Amino acid sequence: MSFLAEYQVRLQKHQEEAKRRAVDLHPAKRPAPPPVQDQIRALLATLPPASVMRPWSLDELRSQITGRFGRPPQRGEVAAALKLLGFTPVRIWRKGFDGRHAWLPEGYELPRPNIKEKL
Repeated sequence: MSFLAEYQVRLQKHQEEAKRRAVDLHPAKRPAPPPVQDQIRALLATLPPASVMRPWSLDELRSQITGRFGRPPQRGEVAAALKLLGFTPVRIWRKGFDGRHAWLPEGYELPRPNIKEKL
């Protein structure tokens, strides 16, 4: 076999492999991730109950689940899913929170601050 014939065979194999990889990576061919609500429910099911019963931030949850096209889901999608799961949105004005937004699981109440303690 001549050098040119060997080169053509290698080139053809390389092109076929590139086409196969391109089809595998195409967004339309990738399976869609599960709905955000199901991902959050699965994430919380893997954690111990003591870890679930605390204030959650949207960014904290967004970093742990997948949205469309492999990116984190939008904040609105996560907020809607949390509402459906029974979480309550609050704004916490305490030391360490500085007025941040948080989502509280159903049945969780923030501890009342000690009046003698400076806020």
